[in-house]
Amino acid sequence: VLHAALTVASGESLFGKFQTEKMPVMIINEEDTPRLLQERCVMLMGDAKDLPIYFYIGKEIKLTDEFIGKLLAAAQEKHVGFMIFDSLRTVHQADENNSQEMQKVMDQLKRITRTGITVLFTHHNRKKFRMGGGGKDDSGEESRGSSAINAAVHGHISCDETERDDKKYLVINQPKLKADEKLKPFEVQILHDKQSDKMYFIYDGEHQDRERLETRTMKAIERFVIESPSWIGVKDLIDQKLGGGTVVRAALKSLERGGI
Repeated sequence: VLHAALTVASGESLFGKFQTEKMPVMIINEEDTPRLLQERCVMLMGDAKDLPIYFYIGKEIKLTDEFIGKLLAAAQEKHVGFMIFDSLRTVHQADENNSQEMQKVMDQLKRITRTGITVLFTHHNRKKFRMGGGGKDDSGEESRGSSAINAAVHGHISCDETERDDKKYLVINQPKLKADEKLKPFEVQILHDKQSDKMYFIYDGEHQDRERLETRTMKAIERFVIESPSWIGVKDLIDQKLGGGTVVRAALKSLERGGI
């Protein structure tokens, strides 16, 4: 969320991939301390920049008529085009599972979007449960609380962390997007330079389902080995972009188990 705020305020690209429209940003955060947010901004920004980002931290802001009026007045004064609430749960006192109460909360957010301001809020997902390890995950229905939340939003993005080849990634999925084609799931690599204590989020291509990816890699390796006139090592297979190290090794083990 902070990376998104920084890229929009500076007009830079999100994850080094998606172009943004430069505009002032307002962040309402009722969970973190000013010091923590400052440290995170420094990690993400690198050199200090004078960016039009306005923070409201720990002000006990709730989505009521009174507060929305004040936020809109401040946003219009500062020409804010992007407003972030982190998180949704901290800015209302409604019963999250009551659709009528949550619809009133969503209506307050719509008051903001009707002025032309884009609103982004963070929200927790339900704990995933799979009967017997099977079943299908539907991230579009994972958000916690009433269905009124999912029904009201124009776009829904889910983020899941994963590790591969000793690297950390965010798998980003877009289960809902009104009035446009949804993005295919993609991965963002999380890079933390511990020496400089800087953090980067870098687009790393479309996300491939692990099982299907391993099957495709197995077939590609088998074909490549048959057609190759010389001995081949794991590095050669990786250099040929048949897959990352972890997937290539897993595919080789499967080929070995299958006697291929």
